Amino acid sequence: MTWVCRLHTIPEEKLEALLQYCWEAELKDSTFKHVEEGENGKIKYIIITCVSKDQAFRRGSLFHHRFGVFYEVEWKKS
Repeated sequence: MTWVCRLHTIPEEKLEALLQYCWEAELKDSTFKHVEEGENGKIKYIIITCVSKDQAFRRGSLFHHRFGVFYEVEWKKS
């Protein structure tokens, strides 16, 4: 069982800082994994894999407050 936090409605001016934060988080925390989804070279979603529902909500809340993005937490079968 895997939980994901899907970041969306990302402000253009904050996208680069948000991606930099994700890359740095992956280097510091082995549980932090993200994937960028989009089309035509434009990022629409950033998917963050989490080990628990609580962790997914905490990470989504952090990104919402720090970068002004919106998020959804979803359960996925492994």
